[in-house]
Amino acid sequence: MGEFEEPWVGEERSYYEAPPPEPDRANPFLEFDPQMCIICTRCVRACADLRHTGAISLSGKGPTTMIAFGTGGAVHESNCDFCGSCIDVCPTATLMEKPNKWVALAEEWTNSACNGCSVGCTISYGTRDGRPVIVRPDRLNPTSRDQICVRGRFHYDAVTDGQRLSRSLARRGDRLLPVTPEEAMDEAAQVLAAIKAEHGADAVAVLGSPHATNEEAALLARLAREVIGTPHLDHVGGPVHRAVAATLADAIGSDRLTSTYADIEHADTIVVVGGDIEESHQVISLRVKDAVVNGGAKLVLISSRWGELVDFAEVWLQPSPGHEALAAQQLAHALDTAAGEAGAPAGVAADALSRARELIAGRKPEPPSDDNGASEERPSFAVVYAPGPFSVEAATEEARASANLAIAALGDRAAMGLHYLPADANTLGLADMGLEPGDGGLSFTEIIEAARDGSIRALLIHDDNPLLSSTGTADVQAALEAVDALVVIDSLRSTAAEHANVVLAELPFFAKNGTTTSGDRRITRQRPPPGRRGGGGSPAGAPPGARPPAGGGGLVAVLRYPRHDHLRRPPHHSPAPRCGAATRRARGRCHPGRARERARRRLRLRARRRGDGGHGGARRRLHALRGPA
Repeated sequence: MGEFEEPWVGEERSYYEAPPPEPDRANPFLEFDPQMCIICTRCVRACADLRHTGAISLSGKGPTTMIAFGTGGAVHESNCDFCGSCIDVCPTATLMEKPNKWVALAEEWTNSACNGCSVGCTISYGTRDGRPVIVRPDRLNPTSRDQICVRGRFHYDAVTDGQRLSRSLARRGDRLLPVTPEEAMDEAAQVLAAIKAEHGADAVAVLGSPHATNEEAALLARLAREVIGTPHLDHVGGPVHRAVAATLADAIGSDRLTSTYADIEHADTIVVVGGDIEESHQVISLRVKDAVVNGGAKLVLISSRWGELVDFAEVWLQPSPGHEALAAQQLAHALDTAAGEAGAPAGVAADALSRARELIAGRKPEPPSDDNGASEERPSFAVVYAPGPFSVEAATEEARASANLAIAALGDRAAMGLHYLPADANTLGLADMGLEPGDGGLSFTEIIEAARDGSIRALLIHDDNPLLSSTGTADVQAALEAVDALVVIDSLRSTAAEHANVVLAELPFFAKNGTTTSGDRRITRQRPPPGRRGGGGSPAGAPPGARPPAGGGGLVAVLRYPRHDHLRRPPHHSPAPRCGAATRRARGRCHPGRARERARRRLRLRARRRGDGGHGGARRRLHALRGPA
């Protein structure tokens, strides 16, 4: 007989009666491995009860029961919004964050702020060697509490250290070449001073960023007004915000609303006007869902396109695109008149407008009496307004309609029930710090037009790329190419920086030290991780009183540049002795036994080459490595 062979040789067999499900790694945010699941259903409850999304459920029955996303397909094919709440509650490795799965464990935690939108969520960075490796929500925030969105959880790692600017650049011919910080500062001061001397201060314009800190905004405004002397100072979201603020001040009496975002989930009736806040301000959308699901509130949604809030709305007024303000204005007029005979705007059914009026009128809060001291009681009616980031006319009309709707329902307490959601993170902070046009100054749109036409000869852009953040890309491109001098301060080599004469490298947002202002005027603290300490918040991270180097003038005093020694290290962790790549990625350091064995081999080879018979220093160190017998 020949050699004995097992009967299953050549057949596909497994220890499992049924093949185990394959892990899902198709999306860039999270990994789902059903083989690790213990069916605790924490993720199911978190998705359904905390997020009101219902993207995760149980599929199968009996021993084949397992967790499934959507209808059992890939995660990205379900209605998952990648908020990461399921990852926070998962006790095993079933759900893991994909970007930091193989990064070392966090050594320290730092509370900070998110700059993804104007809600002002607070987050905690888990850091190792000064680099964030994981993000968790901070429970102390009254609005976000223990929930954040996909931008807050994952945007810190959107650009790695290797892709950031670690050195300043200056144009030499047709190329941008690295230069020292002092050389970059001096050259930036010289090119701007030359334009000012030849054409006057009005030929220079400064563009800020709504993602900058309050301290940066204050120093940038000081630079523009006191050092350069130009009134042309603005940012991409400035025109829309000033239009909304002026409209609210005209309708209510002040643009400084006394409402807070934490009041939304306690309202009995909520009206949402504008775009899809599930996309732009997801945590506020979550609080609206909390009010509907947990508090029994009624939601009236005024939006031309479908969003997740449609499923939670009692009445959906769906006007034609661009008619949202008209629909809100007609609803306010219907509330203000006894008969409510206002005609429905284009696209809105008359019965839907009537049902919305009856719903709000039937739950309209009674004004508090002055004799019982209840005038400070928070109203149970809320109007949530989120303007678009670009159209000044649409933002003005929607702001006036939203204010009229709040006045019709709340009277003189309208400022306590109207919630304004600016499009960008620190829009209110920039306005408070004076980063807006001075007397006779040009707005952002006017600055771009003037630069394209030749009236503006020099531009200073801080922490923003107008080619991405604004409309009219062709006009912005023409403006950047037309100016005689362009100075960019950024942590990235953006497409706008490619046109610059000088590029000043600065720290990314998570490494800065400062404050930001949320849409309901809460001041949130931005703290850098240990080992990534930034400066006092100047455009280049320097304290306000920094002395300029010789020949730099006052401009360099404000734009003092910090040395980025921390960016010269490897992006993940400090150098360590070589060992297995898998061990190094999993533990963040080499296995001690393996490192000692490599050291022993090196010392043996050195002693053998010297031929000292074991009497040299290498032999003594080898005995020390071996340790006691």
